[in-house]
Amino acid sequence: MSFFKQLISRWVRGLVPFLMAANCWAIDSYNATSGVLTIPQVALGNVLYSNVNITVDQILAASTQAVADSYDTYNPVNNQLSIPSVQVGTAKYYNVVITVGKIISVGNSCTGLFSCYNATLPSLSKVYAGKFLFGFGGVHDTLVRSKLLQTDSVMQQIVVKHSNIININCFYAGSVHPSSGVWKWTNCDSLLALAEQNTGWKKRAHVAFWPFNSSASLNLEWLLVGSDGKNVSREQAIALLRDHITTMMTRYKGRFNYWDVVNEAVDYTQADGIRAGLWKDVIGSDLVEVAFTIAREADPSAKLFYNDFNEWVPAKREAIYTLVKKLKDKGLIDGIGLQQHVKLTSPTTALLDTAISRYAELGLEIHVTELDVEINPDGIYTELTPELSLALANRYKELFAVYAKHAGSITAVMNWNVTDSSSWLLSFPSTHATWPLLFDADGKPKLAFWGLTN
Repeated sequence: MSFFKQLISRWVRGLVPFLMAANCWAIDSYNATSGVLTIPQVALGNVLYSNVNITVDQILAASTQAVADSYDTYNPVNNQLSIPSVQVGTAKYYNVVITVGKIISVGNSCTGLFSCYNATLPSLSKVYAGKFLFGFGGVHDTLVRSKLLQTDSVMQQIVVKHSNIININCFYAGSVHPSSGVWKWTNCDSLLALAEQNTGWKKRAHVAFWPFNSSASLNLEWLLVGSDGKNVSREQAIALLRDHITTMMTRYKGRFNYWDVVNEAVDYTQADGIRAGLWKDVIGSDLVEVAFTIAREADPSAKLFYNDFNEWVPAKREAIYTLVKKLKDKGLIDGIGLQQHVKLTSPTTALLDTAISRYAELGLEIHVTELDVEINPDGIYTELTPELSLALANRYKELFAVYAKHAGSITAVMNWNVTDSSSWLLSFPSTHATWPLLFDADGKPKLAFWGLTN
């Protein structure tokens, strides 16, 4: 028992102050006087036991390298207990491994390890209730959708537990309208049905029109080429765009609260502020206004958003502001979607704060639509180190502090994808390891999660 006391004196200076405050949900505690270790949760196979009290036989390992709090794991073969974190007086230790002495008492048991553990976690949507909605986007991406639609899967349990909004990105042209007269609704129907099973959820649809994507399957440029191989006229192009947008929005009329009508159309280096491309060549610089006019007519009850990336860059910020103000002055838009694909140190929170303040001047709703934090852009790391984990936690903490500052203007925040193993960044711009989200590959909450919930 005295070994724990030795740990206190040797390692107390190495503890991380941030984690003492933020990473403290139901951790183990050791009473040096009684020699009793109290364990809030311990897993044995597929069973989660709570409120377990034991004595310690031997301490085999311990560290001051911070890890996320989770349940203990007991191996009956070697009588070893793995402890993510334990509080001893004022000190905290991580990745502790002991052999168990005497089992003093056991509280309740629950079968179904992940479900039982997930039920004990604080809900992010409840933590931020009164400030903004919280949820997930990118749910149509294959790595998410295939698991999200499985009843009681880890992915589904995370999304249901923590959400009160969902951003359903099934409306990419290549997925829903791959060729003339061909419409594929199965994935959209299934994802929306899941959302509607959860009473009170707000639903976003992404995206009606993405005219300047580099992929021919997403930008709908094939619509603009006539049977003679020549570009269609402006009037024909508008009619074709009207059919595309109206077909989608009227099918789901009244079922989505929000629509991203146009995605990524701004280029501040262009004289008119609109990116160059075939749609602009055929329709003209007002193509964004045309799309919003069609959308407003298709579903007057839906709130319409413009969505873009790198929206904090000052020149682009002003170009977006100018575009959105024109749409607002004509009664065509209700909100701005800020993608917020950020890195560990860029952009600065000051730059983000300035951008959000500027957009807030328009008096429209602001949604953070695609939040993630790339922490390994160069692929240098092959594993999530304790240092990276802590840096990610601090980054999320400062980001959410900015969002909370603008609560009222910002009405929703959504991660893009759900777990690290489902992130689109794993293959962008090339295949590499990265850990940009709040939940690890197995669905367990990371330090970044605990930093937001405490």
